[in-house]
Amino acid sequence: MRTVVLVVDEDESYAPIRRVCDAAGFVVLHAQDAADATVHLQHDSPAVLVMPRRLPDRDALVWLAQLRHSIRNVLIVVGDPGDPVVRAGADLVLGHPLDERALANALQPLRSTRRLELLIVEPDPHLSVVMQRWLAVELDASVVTTGHRAIEELRKRKHDAVLAEFRLPDMDAAELHAAIETASPGLGARTLFMIGGFVANRSQQFLERIPGQWIHKPFDLARLRAALDALLE
Repeated sequence: MRTVVLVVDEDESYAPIRRVCDAAGFVVLHAQDAADATVHLQHDSPAVLVMPRRLPDRDALVWLAQLRHSIRNVLIVVGDPGDPVVRAGADLVLGHPLDERALANALQPLRSTRRLELLIVEPDPHLSVVMQRWLAVELDASVVTTGHRAIEELRKRKHDAVLAEFRLPDMDAAELHAAIETASPGLGARTLFMIGGFVANRSQQFLERIPGQWIHKPFDLARLRAALDALLE
């Protein structure tokens, strides 16, 4: 489960940022402008956003203020470190040329403290407690017992992944998958279903549309972690 750094960079010229992130083992995504970055913020859950002082499609300071109030990402601005307006909204301001050491120092804590949020949808209280305990070392896992409760939680706050029982009392897996994607675009691709027992033809057709997003019971911790890691790479 690697930390994602999103860089808003119109011409992908910030080579020093990539060097630092590669050395730290982070995943680097590029966005051309604020609109492109917004899509990545919704779909890829980056832990860090690096943006320039000037954006091609909107006022950078206005957008920075909006982000500061709506997301928990570490916000880094490449611009004039003496600009008090930029400094007021950013966690770190990097000047030109980029200070690679300052960037590395800012990202270093995320190598050990960034914890992904997992929502477990499991009606069996015993099994949910076991999985929550298994994953507590690496993830912040919360538990709900129905599909409708899961959607309520996803609307309240952002999650990095969902681990869901294939057969829920209030909706089937296909309905849950569609509802998750509606509530949090992109999260449907980071949803792992747990399957026990016989799968009907209709359900089998749904599983064929989401290869790699299901795991058969019983499973152990190693198999569960490997399946989640594959979705979150």
